[in-house]
Amino acid sequence: MADSELPRVVAVWIGSLDGRSTLDGRSSGLSNAADRTLFLGLRAQADAILVGSRTLAIERYRRPGRNPRMRERRAALGLAEEPAVLVVSRELSLPLDIPLLQDPESRVQILTWSDAEPPPVPARVGVIRLPRGDRALRAALAAARAAGIRSVLCEGGPTLLGLLIAEDLLDELVVTIAPMFVGAGEQPVVDGLAHPPRRYRLGALDREDDYVFARYARAREPS
Repeated sequence: MADSELPRVVAVWIGSLDGRSTLDGRSSGLSNAADRTLFLGLRAQADAILVGSRTLAIERYRRPGRNPRMRERRAALGLAEEPAVLVVSRELSLPLDIPLLQDPESRVQILTWSDAEPPPVPARVGVIRLPRGDRALRAALAAARAAGIRSVLCEGGPTLLGLLIAEDLLDELVVTIAPMFVGAGEQPVVDGLAHPPRRYRLGALDREDDYVFARYARAREPS
């Protein structure tokens, strides 16, 4: 993204053949070993993870820096041992019992439009207050960049992804297509606001065990 006031934003998601992001309510139900390796590799390269509070609860998030190999890869890249976790929570409603917030070593920043204070938890939690307005996530990402975050990996969920796309904040996306239909009862990949078409260019394509892996970059007109 050309805007130096914003971090680079990469989104990662997995989807079924019928465009759903979960199986039995969780994205891990769609995943395979190659997808998990890809996911950890992307985490190893980002300054921060961006996730919505609902996905935080559904996926029962843990501190993302527990994997020793990922910590080694990050050190080789000159990054902090583990990515910070940025949680978008409009009303500061958090799943307080999840492992991430119960771990004293976790670093979590809550991006919120609420004036409420977060309940005390063992994790190291900070709050970034955001102005209410139409370009809500742009303000959130600008605040993150001001705090030193240069690159963000968005891990969902559907509403957060939809907002990023609607505001044209998504620089790159990494997609895994799982070879199954799961039915309409599961979560969609994206669930957001109306917006003009957003064109992306295919940068890489691979397959393994009937799974398809694709990487796209935002196609922008020359200024």
